[in-house]
Amino acid sequence: MAVPLPEAVSPALTVVVPSVNGWGDLMGCLEALEAERSEVLLEVLVPDRLGSALQSEVRSRFPWVRLLPAPAEATIPQLRAIAFAEARAHGLH
Repeated sequence: MAVPLPEAVSPALTVVVPSVNGWGDLMGCLEALEAERSEVLLEVLVPDRLGSALQSEVRSRFPWVRLLPAPAEATIPQLRAIAFAEARAHGLH
């Protein structure tokens, strides 16, 4: 089973996928990123404002993703800011 990167490991790239539209959209993004994980040391952050049901599904299907729970009223820019503060890749573009 794949797990999130250990704290001591610095990813080559951090990808931020704000969770705002529901499981279908998020699942498609995460499936595409999963295919790339063998090529690049990725850290995938999902700041989520949709709640526990979606978070349970992500943890079950994509255990290598770091979930960042956020308030339901968080805006997309706020979700990005939450993730940027947690990103561990060198440099932010």
